[in-house]
Amino acid sequence: MPQKPIELKTLLDKIEKIASTSPDLAKTLVTEFQAYSEHLREMDRRSLQGQIIVTYFGQVFGFLIGMTAIISGALTAYNGSQWAGGFIGDGGVIGLVSVFVLGRKKAS
Repeated sequence: MPQKPIELKTLLDKIEKIASTSPDLAKTLVTEFQAYSEHLREMDRRSLQGQIIVTYFGQVFGFLIGMTAIISGALTAYNGSQWAGGFIGDGGVIGLVSVFVLGRKKAS
């Protein structure tokens, strides 16, 4: 279970109380707090980069699947099976559109 974040003012008040008795300990606590804050910012950056990469690959693979469906449907229709070609091409495109549109609505 995630811990409840401590308010900055509360933390600073506690550090001021500690500083009156032990200045070195207060400096160490501030240094640790700064290092932990930097760690959290770095983890946020990495998380965002990961989301960007996943989105990029999703779009690339979606494009490849869509083009494969359209080309396969067109080749099938060109070779004499227009109904089958229509179902292959349309089915692939409709499937991708529904996944991307409905998937984004659920994620929002």
